[in-house]
Amino acid sequence: MRKITEGQYVLGALTIFALWIFVILPFLYYPREVAPQNQPRPAYSGQQTDGVSNPAPPFAPLKLLTSAGQNEIAAYCAGQRQGDGKDWAHDYICDVKITDTYLALFAFLLVVVTGGLICVGALTIRKMRDTEERQLRAYVFAEPGPLQQGIGFTPGPGIVHQNVPRWSFEVKFTNSGQTPAYGFTQFTTAAILNEPASENDFIIRPEAPISRAPLPAAGEVSTTGTIELTAAEVAAIRAGEMSFYVFGEINYTDAFGRKRKVRFRFIHGRHNKPGDLVYAETGNEEI
Repeated sequence: MRKITEGQYVLGALTIFALWIFVILPFLYYPREVAPQNQPRPAYSGQQTDGVSNPAPPFAPLKLLTSAGQNEIAAYCAGQRQGDGKDWAHDYICDVKITDTYLALFAFLLVVVTGGLICVGALTIRKMRDTEERQLRAYVFAEPGPLQQGIGFTPGPGIVHQNVPRWSFEVKFTNSGQTPAYGFTQFTTAAILNEPASENDFIIRPEAPISRAPLPAAGEVSTTGTIELTAAEVAAIRAGEMSFYVFGEINYTDAFGRKRKVRFRFIHGRHNKPGDLVYAETGNEEI
């Protein structure tokens, strides 16, 4: 549901209304009187021909700015209207008092100021809500644990056992916000990639079934994994030709109903000490 904090809509409506009343309507007010063909239109003066009335001067508000326009308006107002009496255009031009003009101008300025106050108030409310949401929402981030580099035993063809490098990693997920993270899920993957690694190498493949559970404020969960390497891969990591990556994605919904997605990426390469699993330069962001 849209929040009713869009004060600019109210300001826009008030502005359009004011433009219609004070700008557009005065230019459209007068009924144009067409003189019969072959009959000359009388000149503007205090006297008029029977049955013919002076037409209302067009663009009366602009004519007030020039002496010729003021004379035209004066001649129109001095003339005697024929027919069923004065119409509203005559009253609008001739019978409006200067005090009415001042009141109309004051009302217009009041509309502008009120619209500005509405806009400022709406922006202030939106800012307060954004600040409140940022302070109270859940923030779930991934943190790398120590990397255990050891030797495992795996059955090999033709022999009983063979020694293989086996690295174990741990990733901790912590909610550092003040409200729970609802529907929390995480997908974690480890891979040995050539350097420099491409973004296409970091493909996140969700595993099924997926367990969704709320992660309370200040709550923490962790996941572990193990990957086996070859001696050539270990040598390539030591030489800087390859790196060991742990990466994944976090999904949850905060207390304000907004779906959040966070990606993380950790690396162990040539320049890291044994057992260090650190944040990669890229791939750690909320999207």
